[in-house]
Amino acid sequence: MRQAGHVGSKAIFAGGVFYDGQNHDSNAVDIYDASLGEPNDPNAWSTATLSQARSSLAATTVGSKAIFAGGWYDDGVSNVKSNVVDIYDSNLGEPNDPNAWSTTTLSQARYGLSATTVANKAMFAGGQADSGSSVVVDIFILCEYELAGDINNDCKVDFLDFAAMANNWLVDCGLMPDNPACIPK
Repeated sequence: MRQAGHVGSKAIFAGGVFYDGQNHDSNAVDIYDASLGEPNDPNAWSTATLSQARSSLAATTVGSKAIFAGGWYDDGVSNVKSNVVDIYDSNLGEPNDPNAWSTTTLSQARYGLSATTVANKAMFAGGQADSGSSVVVDIFILCEYELAGDINNDCKVDFLDFAAMANNWLVDCGLMPDNPACIPK
């Protein structure tokens, strides 16, 4: 099963299965841009690829971002659950520009999960995991702007950011590289 999201004038269809005598998981992303023409106009369509071929994934959008998460793929032996999350950000380029895509992971690999958006939060819930039905909910907070001082990346500068800074006050990674606050770049 393919999934779809939309960003601005673009409808983005991703993943699924194609058949050429055998079923194959797809990493295809088909993009329709309404600003370029009607759906029957080939010039209004372009393509991109997901980082991993898979089907039974979930999709949602937050602001300028279309997010495709989870799913399963056939590794030739069995169906493998995926924890991959592909994120397209229209602020970084057109969908066929690889620099406009990034990846992250779900906390639990699963397929058949549900997705929704609330404010700046993309939420992926449930589905089927290796252990059976999943009760896990993954929440991704997606900010539309880089905000100086937003240490925990929750789209606001507040006491939690101050506490994180205070916790690491005067830590010198040059002198104490083994300190847990010193994360290599």
